Amino acid sequence: MSLKDAVEKAESVWRYNYISLMTRKSFCLRKRQQFTRLYDSGLKIVLENSIIFIGNNDDPSENHFGVTVTKKIGKSVVRNALKRKYREIYFSLKSGLKSGIDIVFIARKTAPEIGYWQLHDEIKKGFQATGFYAQEDSGSHGSCPD
Repeated sequence: MSLKDAVEKAESVWRYNYISLMTRKSFCLRKRQQFTRLYDSGLKIVLENSIIFIGNNDDPSENHFGVTVTKKIGKSVVRNALKRKYREIYFSLKSGLKSGIDIVFIARKTAPEIGYWQLHDEIKKGFQATGFYAQEDSGSHGSCPD
């Protein structure tokens, strides 16, 4: 591989990561008003380790999401790890979700104690039960450990 090819490859990887990051940031709910609108008028799904609020948004082509993890859950390391889990779960399920909805995940006290795939399956079943998840269940996680 020549130096020119290596530079082009590095630039394309950087561009992809930058666009991916900016795309992820643009779909986040950030303001208190956006969260309270869902709390007041959205559909509430109560799961064993999470509570999910779902409501329609103004843009029918995009979904927005937010995560709430209170200090009751644990220290900042635990809360941030849990927020990363919810974020990854949302992006893994995003392709199967109906478009034009806002979603807020609220972690419950038992959420840090379970693994990623347990939380993933629980949230997916919650979406499927309410009809917001359009894709059929594949039933397998492949060779991914818990």
